[in-house]
Amino acid sequence: MQKGNPDIARHAVDGGKAKARARLTLDKVEAAFGPLDTLEDAQRRLERLCVWAAAGLLTGSVAGAAVRSVEVWLKAHESRLTREVVETLRTEVARLKGQLKSERETHEPEKPGPLRPQAAG
Repeated sequence: MQKGNPDIARHAVDGGKAKARARLTLDKVEAAFGPLDTLEDAQRRLERLCVWAAAGLLTGSVAGAAVRSVEVWLKAHESRLTREVVETLRTEVARLKGQLKSERETHEPEKPGPLRPQAAG
């Protein structure tokens, strides 16, 4: 009785994960991913990575590294958005402070003069 599959060499030549991985060229990957400029781009990229990893087109380490790069992009994107919001709020607070100061100066009530003792009557 033979152990294993005697046709294993033929099956290996016919395909498998190694052949599938070889089909992912830089041009194909770049075309499939597209630019990474928006949150929707990041979601699309993560979805594609998940499908490719599940299909065996990527090793676990490559898939993990690719997912991590998207996570880092998301963190940087979030930081940029936070900076923009903070800067907008700073500008608005400064504008409102100036407006309040101006309104106080134009509507300030007359200050009473010094108190004088009343003459005894």
